[in-house]
Amino acid sequence: MRYRLDFLVGGELVIEVKAVERILAVHEAQLLTYLRLGGYRLGLLMNFCAPVLRRGIMRRVLLPWCASCLGGDAVGAFPARRDRR
Repeated sequence: MRYRLDFLVGGELVIEVKAVERILAVHEAQLLTYLRLGGYRLGLLMNFCAPVLRRGIMRRVLLPWCASCLGGDAVGAFPARRDRR
């Protein structure tokens, strides 16, 4: 099986682009797989079908230093940064 990232920014940020009605667990799993296999830490899952683009962005951070503490993979789910204007 072959894996292809949609975008890799600065050698650190993986961006997975979707255009679906709603993000499913399989889409998030795809992003997390890219992070694990590539050894990257930060990823964005962007859905261009969202009514407002910023609501279609999910940020995921792979926390490898916690994996051994929790007995498995640890993923931090933090919302994308939003400007408070």
